[in-house]
Amino acid sequence: MRTSDFDVLDHVNNARSLEAVEDELVRCLPGRVPLRARIEYRGTLERGDEVALASTVDREGDDDVLTVW
Repeated sequence: MRTSDFDVLDHVNNARSLEAVEDELVRCLPGRVPLRARIEYRGTLERGDEVALASTVDREGDDDVLTVW
């Protein structure tokens, strides 16, 4: 993480968290373009927190749905 990734309260900027989700999209569904995103921030990430990222891809009708947690 870079110093610029943190706000004045030393929390990770939400845009930086979204970048991790975008990277996971490219990894799991290469060449696909998302049509929409729903993001639920369940808490803050602070400097020094350990973070693990996991994901699944499910089919809903004609859509592939990437879930990241």
